[in-house]
Amino acid sequence: MKCPKCDSENPESSRYCGNCAAPLAQKEVSSLSRTKTLEGFEGELERGNVFAGRYEVIEELGSGGMGQVYKVYDKKIKEIVALKLIRPELAAKPKTVERFQEEIRLARKIIHKNICRMYDLHEEQGTLHITMEYIAGEDLKSMIRMMGKLSPGQTTFIGKQVCAGLAEAHKLGIVHRDLKPKNIMVDREGNARIMDFGLARSLEEKGITGGRFMIGTAEYMSPEQAEGQKADNRSDIYSLGVILFEMVTGRLLFEGETALSVAVKHKTELPPDPRKLNPEIPEALAKAILRCLEKDKEKRYQTAETLLAELDEIEKELPSKERVFAQKKPSAQREVTQPPGHKKIPIPVLAVLTVAILAIIFWRLLLRKGPISLPAGKPSLAVLYFKNNTGEKELDHLRQALPDNLIPELRRPQGNLTVLNTDYIDTILSKLHLEEAPSYSSENQKAIAARTGVKYILLGRYFKPAEKPRIIYELKDARTEEVVGQGTIDSQGGKDFLQMTEELAKRILADLNLPAEPRSSKVTTPSDLAYKYYQLGRRLVEIYKEDEEIQNFMEAVDWYKKSIQIDPGFALAYWGLGDAYQNLYVATKKPEDLELTLHYYEQAYQINRDSAGANAGLGWAYFLKGDNDTAYQYFKKALELEPEDPSINYNIGSFLKSIGLFEKAIKYYSNAINMGEPSLGNYQLRARCYESSGKTEEAVANAKKMMDLEPENLGTVLFYARMLIAHKKYVEAEKEIGIVEKLNPDIPEIKYTNALLLAVRGEKEKALAMIGEAKKEPYMYTYLFSRVYAILGLKDEAIEIIKLGIEKGFHETQDYLYEYPILENNYFYDPLRDDPRFIEILGQQEKKYNDNLRKYGAL
Repeated sequence: MKCPKCDSENPESSRYCGNCAAPLAQKEVSSLSRTKTLEGFEGELERGNVFAGRYEVIEELGSGGMGQVYKVYDKKIKEIVALKLIRPELAAKPKTVERFQEEIRLARKIIHKNICRMYDLHEEQGTLHITMEYIAGEDLKSMIRMMGKLSPGQTTFIGKQVCAGLAEAHKLGIVHRDLKPKNIMVDREGNARIMDFGLARSLEEKGITGGRFMIGTAEYMSPEQAEGQKADNRSDIYSLGVILFEMVTGRLLFEGETALSVAVKHKTELPPDPRKLNPEIPEALAKAILRCLEKDKEKRYQTAETLLAELDEIEKELPSKERVFAQKKPSAQREVTQPPGHKKIPIPVLAVLTVAILAIIFWRLLLRKGPISLPAGKPSLAVLYFKNNTGEKELDHLRQALPDNLIPELRRPQGNLTVLNTDYIDTILSKLHLEEAPSYSSENQKAIAARTGVKYILLGRYFKPAEKPRIIYELKDARTEEVVGQGTIDSQGGKDFLQMTEELAKRILADLNLPAEPRSSKVTTPSDLAYKYYQLGRRLVEIYKEDEEIQNFMEAVDWYKKSIQIDPGFALAYWGLGDAYQNLYVATKKPEDLELTLHYYEQAYQINRDSAGANAGLGWAYFLKGDNDTAYQYFKKALELEPEDPSINYNIGSFLKSIGLFEKAIKYYSNAINMGEPSLGNYQLRARCYESSGKTEEAVANAKKMMDLEPENLGTVLFYARMLIAHKKYVEAEKEIGIVEKLNPDIPEIKYTNALLLAVRGEKEKALAMIGEAKKEPYMYTYLFSRVYAILGLKDEAIEIIKLGIEKGFHETQDYLYEYPILENNYFYDPLRDDPRFIEILGQQEKKYNDNLRKYGAL
């Protein structure tokens, strides 16, 4: 980009001329349309497009001085990677391409846990592109912006990791030259990784002084870089000093109107003592930061190792409560399946590591008293993921598929055994930061026993000696680790692995002296591959429930259809298609999506009328069509078929909750929990039913269970706060809201939960200011809005929202809103009880409730 004033060349991303500081015209760049300008590249990199014949675009991650970055699925290596398209004006220069090649060759030599891996540089249709490791998390700049400033413990924890990465690169003679918070990613486990190593040097252009200078960011540039001198490892240390300063103070070291003015300050102005901006910073940490920021590079730390050692000593002197302890990397989060009919409630996911979050986890999870409650009087079993000992990676899906097929067989005999879901057990291991690989380890087994109170643990392995499927199992006492049963199942009559689970279940039940019952319904397919494709589709639907990205839905449908092509009689794959379209309908409200929901559930039902899942699916399809009579018949049949299935009990509970029969619904959510699914969803929906029935003490207890299950989940904390408000425990609620405000003040629910608390305390003006223009969002927080208005005596506004919820709520939320028990049993609506309009509404809703109780209460 040429400067209009002095005609100097500038990087396209610059806002001001590097020579004369004149403002530069900014080009409008849309998020994806830039790919239209790439020479020789005719398409657009939009979601679903495949670039270079192998990279399927998932989403755009951002754009910068070099070009645009995308999250893509590499179809060749079957992994998600990051793809960076180099701007055409840079890629057009042969010397630049040569430098890129050399720098990436060097960068690929850096293999370190705190550095993002660089993969390859390629050219496709005239477009230069780089592939690198994809890291899910937040960049450090976003963390600082969100949190204001980091604690000394957080700063040293992340700073040490950056030092470790720099040290490894510097040993190989590689200098970053553009180190800044944007180039440091922090993943969900708190692991920091440096991005774009080696690329910066490849982008040298004329700079501020007219000499050579790295295209970097003026705010983090060392004095020697600003002067156009050669940068070395001590330049990176200066940049890290600037970053550490920003972490502990929440502000930039130097600011100015232009890049030139900032660069001049790096050369001439002394940095302020960070303790003047944050007195809580230890003196040793402040001194370390200031030493990094010495103008004379000879006076700085000379190596990253020296700085790392200094930060390590500083960290040791911090009070233990302020330190952030390194965590073992948790096992990969698996998608937890959920019965059809209800989308997961969106829950904010924090990708930042904070002392406060760790404190909550430590307090509410690691130090909690006793295990989760399991029903007394019958044995309980935890089924771990099976081990793949076949040596064939393509059979990895059986690790989950075998337990998925085994567990229903174990649960069926008259409810004599409580079986905890494998996904639930895996989640426990993740939250306790135990590694996945040694799921057979004594440490993991003891953790599972302590956390769940389960009596037995099942360990399984599968082999293929001489191409003949074999399963070996071991049943252990969870407390003593004594083996109480073991055996080998070999394939008979050409059966594949999934067809062997019925025999495996019989052996396990015999070991436990429990009766075995043959299953009357076909729950699987003779094809392992068809089941694998079904699993892939199911996982993508779960992802779609979270992010509502249509591409995930489309890919799920493709996998289900591939499964059906292999086995046209696979009822579960048709059920999966029905479930996928049901979730799409919840988002789109398009009638055609509902018709496809019904169509695919019907196909599953025609293949196997004794499938509880197909019956429950049809129940939801007819419920969404408004035909509750037909829905009831299908739900009733599903329960008759699988009375001991927690998933079916969850569905029955959710149907009853949706039509206002809260007392009835509580029974089925309790069944689901006691049968082996003590999940967040079951506890949350049961808590809502308790609250709606006026049983606020039980609602609080259930919300507390949710806190035990997911203590780091801020949405759960706010839900707990609202249950406390319903139970008139206002001081405790205020404390919980305060925790969330400190961790992530931008969550919208904070505002509305605070508004409810202010309303019950009589602070009318503050409450109204908090909810703002509430009527524009009557469905998302409808109950909060109507309760705030009712408590404040604003009867017209409260009744208007209640009427609107009754009239249009089902279409918007797929739930009937303001059912009779809610209006009758919650004290929030007491100020409305003498209003004729409310009396009329209450009477109408009571009649509807009694009709539903008469028609569907037999469940």
